[in-house]
Amino acid sequence: MGCYYHDGVEDVATCPQCGKKLCRDCASITVEGICYNCAIQNNLKVKKTFFVDLALSIILCAAYVVGIIFVDSFGLFLILGVGFIPSWRALTWIANAIFGVRVYDGAMWFGMFIAKIFLSAILSAFIPLVYFIKLILNIGKFRKVSKNIKAIEENFNSI
Repeated sequence: MGCYYHDGVEDVATCPQCGKKLCRDCASITVEGICYNCAIQNNLKVKKTFFVDLALSIILCAAYVVGIIFVDSFGLFLILGVGFIPSWRALTWIANAIFGVRVYDGAMWFGMFIAKIFLSAILSAFIPLVYFIKLILNIGKFRKVSKNIKAIEENFNSI
């Protein structure tokens, strides 16, 4: 066997994500010891998450501003409706993590369903704040990833 990227060069490591054989130079490109392709894919996932969070934050904040301006049934519907689905998903994840997947079996299903509707309506008022905080935290990751991609590409091209 030899390095996946360099023919005839002896492999000394294996990428922990994809299993490609790597030579000493390729294994030292990233801190994690992953291959070039996996490093680029991981960094692109972080960038994609950042831009999705940015778009959701803008949409949620705009919906809340419109909801506050129209303080009537439409505004309340907009405020609660926009944050309801993310709240529901978060509560489902929490319930599955705490109680397990079987939380919806038997008589507990109805009580859990009613509790999730009530809690989702309450939590939906705070969803834009959660997305905004998540966006701020991801700005640091985004900057770090941008630098990492440039460094990885420079290191890989210099080999």
